[in-house]
Amino acid sequence: MFKSKKVVFSLVVMIIALMTVTVGAAKIPDSWSDPQTAAEAGITEFNQSPILDKKVESGELPPVEERLPVPEDLQVIEPVEEVGQYGGKVVSTAIGPSTESDGTVMRPWMFQLDKSMANAVPDIAKSFELTNEAKTLTIHLREGLKWSDGHPFTTEDIIFWWEDVAMHEEVNHWTQWNWKMDGVAPEFTAVDDYTLKIEFPRSNPTIVDTTLTWWRSQQSFFFSPKHYLKQFHADYNPEVEEIAEEKGFGNWVQYFTNKMQVGPVQTNTELPTMGAWVLEDINSSRKTFVRNPYYYKVDTEGNQLPYVDEWEITIKSDAEVAKVDALQGNIDFAARILTPSEFPMYKQNEEVGNYTTYAYNNPVQAQIGLTFNVNHPEEAKRKVYSNKKFRQAMSVALNRNEINAFAYRGLAEPAQATAKPGAPYFKEEWLDYYAQYDTELAKELLNEIGLDEKDGEGFRVLPNGETLIIDLEIPAPGSVGGTAQLGQVAELVKAYWEAVGVKVNLKTLSRELYQQRADAGEHDVGVWPVNVTRDINAFGFDSDGTRYATKWAQWDTWRMWDETGRKGEEPLKGIEPPEHAKEQLRRIHEYSSAPSQEAMNKMLGDIWQYYMDQTYVIGTVARPMAPAIVADTLHNVPETAPYSNATGAWQITKPEQWFTTK
Repeated sequence: MFKSKKVVFSLVVMIIALMTVTVGAAKIPDSWSDPQTAAEAGITEFNQSPILDKKVESGELPPVEERLPVPEDLQVIEPVEEVGQYGGKVVSTAIGPSTESDGTVMRPWMFQLDKSMANAVPDIAKSFELTNEAKTLTIHLREGLKWSDGHPFTTEDIIFWWEDVAMHEEVNHWTQWNWKMDGVAPEFTAVDDYTLKIEFPRSNPTIVDTTLTWWRSQQSFFFSPKHYLKQFHADYNPEVEEIAEEKGFGNWVQYFTNKMQVGPVQTNTELPTMGAWVLEDINSSRKTFVRNPYYYKVDTEGNQLPYVDEWEITIKSDAEVAKVDALQGNIDFAARILTPSEFPMYKQNEEVGNYTTYAYNNPVQAQIGLTFNVNHPEEAKRKVYSNKKFRQAMSVALNRNEINAFAYRGLAEPAQATAKPGAPYFKEEWLDYYAQYDTELAKELLNEIGLDEKDGEGFRVLPNGETLIIDLEIPAPGSVGGTAQLGQVAELVKAYWEAVGVKVNLKTLSRELYQQRADAGEHDVGVWPVNVTRDINAFGFDSDGTRYATKWAQWDTWRMWDETGRKGEEPLKGIEPPEHAKEQLRRIHEYSSAPSQEAMNKMLGDIWQYYMDQTYVIGTVARPMAPAIVADTLHNVPETAPYSNATGAWQITKPEQWFTTK
């Protein structure tokens, strides 16, 4: 159905490739998939940034070789182009003080993905094994790892996170559900300071792919500094409740959480980290990070990374203001705020802005996914949104070719949101499932489900006589990765849906307010990137910003709690889903324990077929080009790379080996 547009897409990509990539272009080294240790590379002498020399001389810091892991475990990073130089500051930007940004690569991960996005690469971890019929996950840490304050990093910091954060009855952090199977928690055991063993109640062959290689392996989502955080925890400090009240927090859990958080919401400048840079200062206009003197990697000449001494994130009011900064050469790199449709403009302005525009590839399956809230609190809307014919009508009402041409300059693939092409269970026809542009079919489907009556303005009315008005609430463009062009797409969606008689009220919200409403199930439509490089997670009933069946997901959690002995605090009971959704939940719980890979693929095929049949997630375009602006003074940035939330955005390019000559 989309043969011709795929040809056009390929031709445009070829043109862009010729414009941006030259012979010998800097690429991600293959060595990053299996990095050497210093012992293996024969590195015996180590160097540090000159900015640390005085601190070592005064005794404030120990010598560099004492701050690094032992040579047998010390990770060596091969620079993309050349061994860099120390010093300088890198400047990036964010839309609001607590939103994701190109600068949030400072978050440390236990594991990362390789450039194929298919394999886990240990980072903070040294290695791992999945044994005992995939029931036992053993993680080995690097000996000699240290937090940014110099305190040893050991398995104790993972056990603390698991027992005193994720599984604690009062903290009860939501991340515990990433690990539970049918409501049953695994058993975490510290074999020694550098060996962690996790025992699952049954076979769990997908645990590395679905949990450890994505954001779930970050600090505060898998490990936290016990030596620092225990002072804010009631189990270790009996006076913390009183202190929390004095500090203006409702209770000690809120106080503890505030002290623990990393990433865009972090405000605690005293929190130790394992990242390459440490938050030093934050105000309404900028965040400043400085180098971590205990960072655990070196380059091929034994120079401790990172090269860059300081990192600044400037905080802007909106994406357009931030974009002007990038075009004027005031920031060193940008991607999240950029739109493919403006790629020619970025290229034309390179000489003025003293930067180069790269064409990265975003493997996302739906750059913007649309999901109707089938658990909507209003009964009339809930009945309509729960009817799959309505969702299918809204899908075929979209002109994906036009969305691609207008918002992405033809640099994406019009397609339905579905499984990753190339997966063993993938079906080619899923790309086109109710993805054709057919307004007559949309009208026919809407009439079939009883939305054939119109109001005085020609818009369809609900069975109760009220006009059906879809509140299309979107997070501020650029506040979520890959959504810089969301405003353009949303305007088109509004026009398409109104063209088939469904009135749309378009609103732009802050990311924080959008997520609050989605989390509470108060939204009409979830609007969010759908990245299924991590298997089925992005299509779940309660996934990320889509959250189209949160009450069903709550019921499933309650069911597991009820069936496993009702231990701990009773979760929200939610709403019991229909039988077809219950069957899907059963498949999701059971597929990872299939007796063979073939059986697992069969179950995954059934899971995806259900999602396609129900059309819960409506795709727009997939796999768009992701433009990236890189200052001419910034080096060792690869010119080609996958760029998505699953790669940690820029994290896959290893910014610790970037260096600046400005």
